[in-house]
Amino acid sequence: MAAGKAILVIGIAVAVILFLGPLGTLGPSLTNFLNTFTPGDDGETGAGAETSDGSSSSRENSLEESDARSSERETLDEGRAGQPLTGESPEAETEPDTDGDGISDEEEDSIGTDKENPDTDGDGVNDRDENDRGTDPRDRNSDDDRQNDNVDKTPTEKNSAFVRVMASKFTMEEDYTAMAAVILGPISGSPNPNTTVARITADLVFENSGDDFTSFVKFDGVFHVDGLEVKRVNSNIGRLDIGQKINKQFTYTLKVSDIPSEVINRIVRHVVEGSHPVFAFEIKNIDYEKF
Repeated sequence: MAAGKAILVIGIAVAVILFLGPLGTLGPSLTNFLNTFTPGDDGETGAGAETSDGSSSSRENSLEESDARSSERETLDEGRAGQPLTGESPEAETEPDTDGDGISDEEEDSIGTDKENPDTDGDGVNDRDENDRGTDPRDRNSDDDRQNDNVDKTPTEKNSAFVRVMASKFTMEEDYTAMAAVILGPISGSPNPNTTVARITADLVFENSGDDFTSFVKFDGVFHVDGLEVKRVNSNIGRLDIGQKINKQFTYTLKVSDIPSEVINRIVRHVVEGSHPVFAFEIKNIDYEKF
């Protein structure tokens, strides 16, 4: 069957050559062409047959070269197995983090935190979270106010009260009879030291406009006579919450026993001159919890 096909192909080729030109001009080409289809020793024709000089046909050579290239590619692929692609670097090794807080042991050693405790200061906030928000993982109250970091809404800014004390009204009452007793004391004998010389009623307003409460608000009420301090009274209204505003009335008395000799001399001078001493009262030294 194979021989018949070969004869048919050869016949067609001869016909084409006779049609195109003299046989002599195409002799070598015809010889090569016919050799391609000459049956081999095994009776086969085509790419598997050998030529008369023992060399392999072009198709067989092509197949062998293809197989060699495939084998070479497989070898290269095996050699690259497990290696990163060009331009990529191997995955960096993870640094040790003993307590799993997200900060490496080396960094914890450098910043002074406990590498075996994810919450070094025990305030309920992870060391890494404290680093991220700018608080100190070694101090449970980073801004040194009243609130620890885990409950402080502004853990990097101090929360503090801000208190103002204002006087809405002052009322001064002088007892000139008592003043006369003071003046005449050296003549009529020492006056009763508990005799009230002046009384002041002060209506005060306390307001906390800060962002923290204060457990106390202290201040001094100071009496003056002709510009000289004669008495100082300490007062405390107690706790004042955030945004709280309260009104309080205070009554202060100035007694004979409160008046120093220098002021008594001034009062005597006023009586001689027909004038009156000037009594005054003021709020000083306001104090409260602030951070």
